[in-house]
Amino acid sequence: MRRSASILTLTVSVLLVLVSSVATAPGYLDYPAIVARLRSIARTHPDIARAVKLNDLLHTPLTHEGRALWALKISDHAVETEDEPAFLVDGCHHARELVTPLAVLDIAETLTSAYGRDPHVTRWVNAYEIWLIPCVNPDGLAYVFSRDSYWRKNRRPNGDGTFGVDLNRNYPFMWGVCGANSARTASDVYRGPAPASEAEIQTMLALGARERPVIYISYHSFGEEVLYPYLCGSLAERELYHTLRDQYAEAMRYSIRLASSSGESFEHFYNRFGSIAFLTEIGRSFQPPPDRVPHLVAQLRSGWRFLLDRGLGPSVYGHIRDAMTGEPVTEASISIAGIAFTEGEVRRPEPLFGRYQWLLLPGTYTITFSAPGYESITHTVEIKEEAVRLDVDLIPLVIGARRASKELSSSR
Repeated sequence: MRRSASILTLTVSVLLVLVSSVATAPGYLDYPAIVARLRSIARTHPDIARAVKLNDLLHTPLTHEGRALWALKISDHAVETEDEPAFLVDGCHHARELVTPLAVLDIAETLTSAYGRDPHVTRWVNAYEIWLIPCVNPDGLAYVFSRDSYWRKNRRPNGDGTFGVDLNRNYPFMWGVCGANSARTASDVYRGPAPASEAEIQTMLALGARERPVIYISYHSFGEEVLYPYLCGSLAERELYHTLRDQYAEAMRYSIRLASSSGESFEHFYNRFGSIAFLTEIGRSFQPPPDRVPHLVAQLRSGWRFLLDRGLGPSVYGHIRDAMTGEPVTEASISIAGIAFTEGEVRRPEPLFGRYQWLLLPGTYTITFSAPGYESITHTVEIKEEAVRLDVDLIPLVIGARRASKELSSSR
């Protein structure tokens, strides 16, 4: 019996070593190392990079274990809040996908090191606010490094002896409607007790609402695939989306497929924030050998470079303001004749400056701007190979009524 117990103890010990060996292999980063890397980049390039504690910026709760979500903001005046389009990339919704933070950090290091030397990089940094979030799931990542290298979810106690919610099933748009998600707390794809129940997702939603990014990339592993919406809905901008999807995937030599489930981040960002959004599955395993990582992240560069260029290409953009006060009309909505949304999509300006942008294919478009308490206004614009600026001043209904009354009186 003692011999059997000793063998069992040895077997368990060996298994624990094997489980943790991949996660602690040289080349992968735990969460403190990721945050340290962000801060180091910001210190080295203080004019164009800033490490941001998102929970402080957005007034959102910390994770269950008390961790903050950290981002690197890259722009030509990084310490300022600029009137520029946002480009957002994140990684590590799923804790075991250790290559994804390195993919996000590669963007940060490439952009900051090439700024002022590479004209393309310089243009992007000058034109955008680029938000990079290497890890959305820091509690899960800590558990990967300490206990279970294939842990997927966060570390919320579910109240029944199980732990964790799949963060990439917790977004509100079509939460729990279809695909690979579960109401069982023990499931790896447990969607949570309610939409956006998780602190991590509340922070991501607050950032999305604040910035309304024109482009959003979420890195996952694995499959060498680009995922696009909708799994269980009707996509109104099919031609545009499929064109950009194919170009983005081709740049990386990736295949394409629909989303795995509803409740995923990129479907939500497209639906609620108007972002052209893709989930990108990196490589052929959750944790590829670290010596393969440089090749994998290099393969991604042509993809995100394409999207950075495309975000400054054919589109209509501008500001929507009150004609009397000049203040942003944040409740304004934008519609285009011929694009009939059926999944509750609303296109609005971002709230700080009233800036909007809508990526389009070349063509002629009839665009209507409207808001509660204002007269609607319609413009026709021709989109060619560059972005077209169209600023809109909405007239309050009371002013419009007075003007109409005066015109009627003067005509008598």
